Amino acid sequence: MQPGNEIYSPAPDVQQTIRVIKGSQVISFDPIPDMIYGPQLFQLTANSSVGLPVSYSVIAGSSYATIQSGNKIKLTGAGTVTIRASQIGNVNYFGATAVDRTFCIGVRTLSAIIGDAEPCINTYRYNAQKIPVLIINGH
Repeated sequence: MQPGNEIYSPAPDVQQTIRVIKGSQVISFDPIPDMIYGPQLFQLTANSSVGLPVSYSVIAGSSYATIQSGNKIKLTGAGTVTIRASQIGNVNYFGATAVDRTFCIGVRTLSAIIGDAEPCINTYRYNAQKIPVLIINGH
């Protein structure tokens, strides 16, 4: 729209339609290091390229880890775990392609935890206290 002035007459109004489409976004998700079972919480670090909040879920190994406080992993056993970072989008942005990170939880010593019979980090050597000799069939 151009209303004109003392020198120029007003220009005819022109209307145009523009189509605004949603933008794309990408998730960056740092690798999760292999860990030794213990009470510590591990901070997850994933970000949306447009600054929207990222959510996390355990998609494999839920017997060995859980998500706490929205962005921390709590170790609950020994085994392989896969965490998914996702962002569903909003009115301005499409959802991002989810990113998965897999890591292993191992143990330092045998203890009463759930987990794989053969933990996945390195080789383990277990020491036990002396056990009285058990004689079976004279041997």
